[in-house]
Amino acid sequence: MAPAARARPGPAGPGGRRPGPGAGRLARHGPGRPGHGCRAGQGPAHRGAGAWRGEPYADLPDEVARAERARLHETRTTAIELREAIRLHLGDAVEASRRLEPLVLEEPYRERLHLLQAVALVQAGRQVEAMALLRQLRTTLREDLGIDPGPAVAALETAVLQGRLEGGRPRPSTDVRVVLVDDHPVFRMGMSGLLSSLEGLEVAAVVGDADAARAAVDESVDVVLMDLDLGGDSGIDLTAELTAQYPDLQVLVMTMHDEDSFVRAALAAGAAGYLVKSAEPDDVHRAIRAVAAGELVVGAQVARAARSHLGGAHRGRP
Repeated sequence: MAPAARARPGPAGPGGRRPGPGAGRLARHGPGRPGHGCRAGQGPAHRGAGAWRGEPYADLPDEVARAERARLHETRTTAIELREAIRLHLGDAVEASRRLEPLVLEEPYRERLHLLQAVALVQAGRQVEAMALLRQLRTTLREDLGIDPGPAVAALETAVLQGRLEGGRPRPSTDVRVVLVDDHPVFRMGMSGLLSSLEGLEVAAVVGDADAARAAVDESVDVVLMDLDLGGDSGIDLTAELTAQYPDLQVLVMTMHDEDSFVRAALAAGAAGYLVKSAEPDDVHRAIRAVAAGELVVGAQVARAARSHLGGAHRGRP
């Protein structure tokens, strides 16, 4: 079987069911700051989308009206996309996501629309659903059309996993209390020094084994920075135990393991993020702040496994 072809932006086909242009700009920049231009355009976009009064030319034979009906469908869809993009820029991600949801079901192949809805979901604090939506788009395009999505889809997935697309939940206004759990004394020393130097973080404890971690963690701790190799203990098992005992606790795994199996197991155990130990200090700082705010953060080296796990986990929900 020949490999799937790359989706090429271009004019929409009937019903607009073709990956649309402009999606890359949205994935790169995401929603911007509300401005006068957005508010000025809101009225015309709303009127354009609201002008739809049902199926056009319903009383004419299909062979006569097909082309014009497709053109009007595309015009209507584009107007809704513009209206909800403006709504998103103005800060109402929850409503934008609600309004886009039925349109996404109508247009399963429209890449630009799925990207817009994914951004709205992230802004509304629903990152897992955003990742599942993009994964479903990828699967649908491959299975139904034999094409791959454009690069904007992978770019947006990576941006979400790395916490580079700002979510809708407010970041903590006070210092984030962190417990570092790692069995390597040299790494503990270096990382505790780094954490102490980072603005907005408070190192609550630095421990080297599971028992010490259990003693150090309580309701006042926001984030546990967790190694997966803890002597005779498993950081994955400890993650599951601590997150079950403290539902508000966020665990950010930081390990040498970049294998897919470790990533999936850690996320399944309840970890809110996964970094490898080669991560840059700025990435560590950003990841801790992000998981403390309820976001999901995964390093670039393990993003593929995280996308796979999250898509499968979401499909398995009732």
